[in-house]
Amino acid sequence: MDTSSKTAIQLLQALADSNERAAVLWEAIRTRPEVIEAVQRMEIGRYQSHPTIACYVDAELKSGKTICWWLEVYCGPERWEIESSILVNDEQGQMNLHDFPTRFAETFDVFLTEFRAAMSELASSVNVVDLNACSFAL
Repeated sequence: MDTSSKTAIQLLQALADSNERAAVLWEAIRTRPEVIEAVQRMEIGRYQSHPTIACYVDAELKSGKTICWWLEVYCGPERWEIESSILVNDEQGQMNLHDFPTRFAETFDVFLTEFRAAMSELASSVNVVDLNACSFAL
């Protein structure tokens, strides 16, 4: 198998791993008593002509609020950028409950490491979010 194919497989494996982590997060959230319904998605698209990956778990809460665990990857001309956060929506709009540090990578190997780490960090945060108060405590 050629180098390009091996690189493509590495990317597909990273996407599959992250999708599986998001599914575990979704399962942990949807079974909580505060949750009415939860969805999990991974989307691949473009933003300003650059490829993007968005992965999220969105939960509708009995309080009327929604909470979203969000991870987005931008692939610009110079580097990869990985942002992740926990967002809360209510009748007044959207607020950031917690922003994780933005991760950057200038090489594909570093991107794979940072992407997996960001998804792991986001998925692990389910244990520190109080869904009743919509608060975050490390």
